[in-house]
Amino acid sequence: MSSGLATPAGVDPAGRPTIREVADAAGVSRSTVSRALSGRGYVAPPVRDRVRQVARKLGYVPDATARHLRQQASRSIGVLVSDLNNPFYAGLAAGISQQARNRQYTMRAAFAAAGIPADDSLVVRVGWDVEAARKEAHVLLGRAEPPTAIFAANNVLAEAVWRAAAERGLSIPDQLSLVAFDDVPWMRLVRPGATAVAQDPAALGEAAVTQLFDRIRSPLAPARTVLLSATVTSRGSTAPPPGHPH
Repeated sequence: MSSGLATPAGVDPAGRPTIREVADAAGVSRSTVSRALSGRGYVAPPVRDRVRQVARKLGYVPDATARHLRQQASRSIGVLVSDLNNPFYAGLAAGISQQARNRQYTMRAAFAAAGIPADDSLVVRVGWDVEAARKEAHVLLGRAEPPTAIFAANNVLAEAVWRAAAERGLSIPDQLSLVAFDDVPWMRLVRPGATAVAQDPAALGEAAVTQLFDRIRSPLAPARTVLLSATVTSRGSTAPPPGHPH
């Protein structure tokens, strides 16, 4: 019985399939395949099921390098990014995982410093896929009492919110303010420009590698936190909420 899933062109059924071949057959990125098969990170359930079905059909087995990384026995340094087509992560190269883990804490610290209670119902957790994030943004903006401002934790989510707002006919910033974490070129090209918190990806990468080599030299040394500066680039995507001119 056929599953209806086509084997991608150029794949030798007798050979060992790669994660790229699984991604091509499932119509997703390699990072999505990795998340779907590992169970680490968000993948929409229908996409996850499709990826796993494709992997079973092709007989995909993770390679030895991946196993070594899980066993922490490799002498190689692995750099994982969500999508090399994303200009920010292409420049980042290393250190993104630690920064991503810190972001939710950073958001809560900012609320506490401002004396504003954090409302978990307004925190939407999505993956790195623009289309999936766009759908979640539609749900958020379609609430009976939709938010008047959104902080997107990375530039991919900011793009998803921007698209969803345009599709719902919402004017930025008159009806919805948007601030993004990570400044990338498209934010300067749209009108109005998108306000963003800008990091230095090269400095992040350098700090991550420095930390890594320090840990290799002294594996029992105490954990160390490195804080790097960031700047807020104000553009035209923020304004007072409707009805509040000041």
